[in-house]
Amino acid sequence: QKGITHRDLKPNNVMVTSEGRVKVLDFGLAKLVESSDVAERATQLGVDMGTDQLTEAGQIIGTVAYMSPEQAEGKMVDSRSDIFSLGVMLYEMAAGEAPFQGDTKISVITSILRDTPPTVSDLNHTLPSHLGRVINRTLAKDPSRRFQTSTDLRNELEDLKSEFDTSEMRRSGMSIGPITRRKRRRNWAVAAAGVAGSLMIAALFYAMWPRDPGPGGAPGAPGVPAAFAESRPSLAVLYFENLSDDASLEWMRTGLTDMLVTDLSQSPNIRVLATDRLYQILDEMGQLTQPMNSFETVQAVAQEADVETVLLGSFAKAGGRIRISARLQDADNGEILTSISVEGQGEESIFELVDELTRRIKRQFEMPEPMMVADIDKNLDEVSTKNLEAYRYYTEGVGLHERYQEEEAVPLLEHAVELDPNFAMALAKLSVVHGNMGDAEKAKEYAARAMDNLDRLSERERFYVEGRFYSLEPQTTGEAVAAYKKVVEKYPDHTAARHNLAAELMKLDELDDAITHYEELMRAEPKRAFPATPLQLADAYGRRGDIERGFVVLRKFADANPDNAAAHLNLANYLVWSGRSDEALAELEIAESLQPGSGQAQSLRVNMDILDENWASASDRAQRLAESGGSLLWQFQGLVAQGLIDLFQGRSQSALDLVRQVAGELPEASSLAAQVPLFGASIHFDLGDYPSALRAAQLAADMVGEQQDPTEALGLVALSQAAMGDEDAAETTVEALMAVTREMPQRMVRRGEQVFRGRYALALGDYELAAEELERAVRMMPPRPSMEGNPHLRVWYSLGLAHFEDGEEELAVEWFQRAIDSRPHTFDPVAYVRSFYYLGRIHEELGDDARARHFYQRFVDFWGDGDMDRDKVEEAREFLE
Repeated sequence: QKGITHRDLKPNNVMVTSEGRVKVLDFGLAKLVESSDVAERATQLGVDMGTDQLTEAGQIIGTVAYMSPEQAEGKMVDSRSDIFSLGVMLYEMAAGEAPFQGDTKISVITSILRDTPPTVSDLNHTLPSHLGRVINRTLAKDPSRRFQTSTDLRNELEDLKSEFDTSEMRRSGMSIGPITRRKRRRNWAVAAAGVAGSLMIAALFYAMWPRDPGPGGAPGAPGVPAAFAESRPSLAVLYFENLSDDASLEWMRTGLTDMLVTDLSQSPNIRVLATDRLYQILDEMGQLTQPMNSFETVQAVAQEADVETVLLGSFAKAGGRIRISARLQDADNGEILTSISVEGQGEESIFELVDELTRRIKRQFEMPEPMMVADIDKNLDEVSTKNLEAYRYYTEGVGLHERYQEEEAVPLLEHAVELDPNFAMALAKLSVVHGNMGDAEKAKEYAARAMDNLDRLSERERFYVEGRFYSLEPQTTGEAVAAYKKVVEKYPDHTAARHNLAAELMKLDELDDAITHYEELMRAEPKRAFPATPLQLADAYGRRGDIERGFVVLRKFADANPDNAAAHLNLANYLVWSGRSDEALAELEIAESLQPGSGQAQSLRVNMDILDENWASASDRAQRLAESGGSLLWQFQGLVAQGLIDLFQGRSQSALDLVRQVAGELPEASSLAAQVPLFGASIHFDLGDYPSALRAAQLAADMVGEQQDPTEALGLVALSQAAMGDEDAAETTVEALMAVTREMPQRMVRRGEQVFRGRYALALGDYELAAEELERAVRMMPPRPSMEGNPHLRVWYSLGLAHFEDGEEELAVEWFQRAIDSRPHTFDPVAYVRSFYYLGRIHEELGDDARARHFYQRFVDFWGDGDMDRDKVEEAREFLE
């Protein structure tokens, strides 16, 4: 943090004192980075930077065995070189041997530059795999792939220790004790403590992409012989050809394919290509509407799908009879393995005909008895619907969904459900479609109805629907992960399940495991991945600190899909988040040219205006979004954006008026309704109006009920009660809050609980305890916030405030500075703007008038014409005058 690169970290230069303190010695090769901030600090330390003549590029200095690759090559080094050296020592401590070895210095350098050592957890199986991944990252050849600061590495190790300690406590029956209070100080600061109630509602301001599917696959399935998992036959069922002149039968072209895939997928003995993946391949090849007349085309599809056999077919209607013909073909040499023809009376016989086709196809794939797994052979109407008309509407609705035409798909899928209320596949798809449109309440409703009809689903889809249902509530994230894992383990080519599994792991901050699944999806089909997959992979890289790696993923995807608006919009989104707005604008303009009137694009433009502090343009765009006449979600986002813009300009009353307006306009049944009083409660709390905050937060908690996550509302109720001095009521609310969190996955609970503990202590005025609790919370968080929200900002701000109130002004500076440097800060205007005030106040007390003037001016620029914190605004103005 002082800008010093040691350049000779090794065991001989690290000593442990008799008191157990670790000290780093011998700074004879150290270099002080020359930057304006460090130069100023160097002056304070009495260091003459002008005398540093130690090295230039091209010189090799240091101890060979602990050198970073760039140091060994004589290149310029920075603090990441020290992280590599520390990684070598950590490796030795964990594995008992050096990662890079050789008989001479040259051979050791060669090993450093070329070799990838075994992971320490592979060498020592008693070590957690998490530790192996941490050490591997410190030893990355490319400095940009390592931890970017030693603080990030420390946080990762302390998070690992916290996980270990917690698991040990759990095994021994211990539990985390109650929050205790040690001391009170100036209560005027409680108004600034806040809670990120606005985060939940403001996160809706960001475009949420669909989570359905992206290509991928991985071998292995529990209960299935390992050799069989690799060798079972694979099949793609292509779209059928309509040989009739009857246009009313056109739905069967894709409908028969879907039926056969559903029927065949019951068998664990065959790997069947999913219909959504088939759609992607044919769409990319321009073959969606074309008959499969040439073997070259069939072979190309098979290669893209990685299958050995294909099923091609046709259907015709003559008089009252339906005839379906199909041929099973070897995709490698074109050999016809079998031809099948079935015939029945009228369309009502189609289900029976498909069942007969399925049985005859499966017989073609008979395998040696030891390799067979118990087959499942329910009739199609048992795992779908007995109503052919319902299946027809379902097929047409799914076709629209696959083209991302969600609003057009809804009435068709709903009609399918009207014809058969127990049609589980249609109910599950309606849950996905409504979720993609931002209607969480309907997504939950249809998922619950699908769960009531699990016996009407194949095993493959049953686990997927369970995962979908459990993923819609934070309390059941663990169950969602377990369900999706079952799908991926038994049906590794179920790309939607793999994508959703990774998304659930992201919620738990299991970034490495999520990245593994996303990378598998991208490795299988980097060009045809669903746009959400590269976006969320980039987000995971970014949260882990690998910003450039995330950019490369999205850049490659956009270049491979130049006509895909979502690909360019996702890249623009990431560029905004990483502070590259000029590049983002170019990608955004491409996206808008491909998809005019996109709600996501409008929302991103509002966000960019806010970040650029272009308030007039931001307000105009937000108003247009609110009045766009599109989905309720986009209108709501426009109104929320306007509220955030008001808060950035210190106009709290205007923001509260808007809250009242939105509350009057939203349907009570909407899943968004409870977020409105929650937003209002957070504003009242930040203003120090705790009774109003309590009433609004309690209203939000009552509206949430049992259908949504109540933790945000209950947390704000408890903080309001604590700030009002009603500690008995606050403790009762805390008990209710903990009762809810006990049902949530442990990692999610630990971090959320830790953040709440810090804020609760801050609301009580126990600043020393608040700082301790919040520092623990910071260590449990990823290095960077997600693209979808920024809880880090409020935590960093609260930690700065706790240190400030505890008289630790210099410690406070670091956290307030982090708050104003973080992106995106769109979601928490109050914490962001107040950080400028406190930085001005601290620098004024330190006698640094130039910095105090800078921060005070920024504070006044935001809130000078508003109604918030008038005392602080006047204080800043007096200094500036």
